[in-house]
Amino acid sequence: MTYPVTQSRRRLHRATIVVLVALAAVALHAVIKFTGVDLVVGESNRQTVTGGAAAGAAVVAGLLGWALLALLERSSQRPERSWTSVAGVVLALSLGGPVIAGASGSALLGLLALHLVVGGLLITLLPRTARDSRQLSGTRRDPDPERAAHALQ
Repeated sequence: MTYPVTQSRRRLHRATIVVLVALAAVALHAVIKFTGVDLVVGESNRQTVTGGAAAGAAVVAGLLGWALLALLERSSQRPERSWTSVAGVVLALSLGGPVIAGASGSALLGLLALHLVVGGLLITLLPRTARDSRQLSGTRRDPDPERAAHALQ
């Protein structure tokens, strides 16, 4: 038995993930603001990170992750593993962003939490949509080869 995994369904799943991750960023930003923390970066040129900026950054990260995953699906036997490795490194590097931007104290902790939530959700959810070597012609093989062979008869 095969399960159809069409390109349009894969796109819909990925777009949904990007939107949900952006909503999670806005929700976490609201929680951080509710606790009285101002997400401010910079010493001399202070800038406040807004919920819209958090959502926008999450959407950009999600779309870039989606693009990388699509590229790896064409060039890798196990795109989900490759993508997860690259995404983990990118997340680790991104944690330096708030420090370099001059955030400190509770603002630094809030921004690091935003990075970790957005990155963690993308790393967890996007690879689940990956097409890999186990898929043929837009369908996913049944993990039980005997049952799959029987379904073809």
